[in-house]
Amino acid sequence: MLDGEIVAFDRHGVSRFQLLQRRALGERIRPAFPIFDCLERDGVELLGRPLAERRRALETIVPPRRGVLLRARRLPPNGLTAYRVAQKRGWEGIIAKDDASPYEPGRRSRSWLKVKCRKEAEFVIGGFPPPAGHRQHFGALLVGLFDGPALRYVGKVGTGFSEKTLADLSARMRALQTDEPPFRPAPREAGATWVRPELVAQIAFAEWTADGKLRQPAFLGLRHDKKPSECTWNAREL
Repeated sequence: MLDGEIVAFDRHGVSRFQLLQRRALGERIRPAFPIFDCLERDGVELLGRPLAERRRALETIVPPRRGVLLRARRLPPNGLTAYRVAQKRGWEGIIAKDDASPYEPGRRSRSWLKVKCRKEAEFVIGGFPPPAGHRQHFGALLVGLFDGPALRYVGKVGTGFSEKTLADLSARMRALQTDEPPFRPAPREAGATWVRPELVAQIAFAEWTADGKLRQPAFLGLRHDKKPSECTWNAREL
């Protein structure tokens, strides 16, 4: 029994969440399945065995690459060196794992730490301005986070969309159209269409500005596994 994750790589070999979203909308994008752990071998459960032992078992079963299957690569053991490699290659981040750690399904552990090279978080979609120029469907996403019961506006997301993503998002948002802005207070956005705050978007961004807005945000995809109520100002990615 093996553990891994379905991904889609761009032309530089970097996994991109938005490529999986576009594949789900019908685009011909080749997936891959990096395998990073071995949980059982020849009927013997390995969950309680150290990661180093499970990795050795994995390397005897899974070749470096075969079709869509590939063995997840290991980076240098020095954490800072590994982080700099990930930054240079444009990766989302790295997972730092203790070689002595067991596999603990469904549980967060200090033995496995996710270290991000870029900031990403989930935000609630509350509206959109009209399209401009050659773009169709809508101009950007107006997003926010719940600050108590109120949806707090945190910025406008205008990049990261394909034509199919624009069409799909537009249809989803127009089905939720409402007359009242969900934000408190509402942003001054001429011609905006407001929607009920029921859609959650994964957004990459550079940093927070001093006035609590997103800098250089880009759309990555919708998060169907997240509830809007889970996207809160107090728990935001800093």
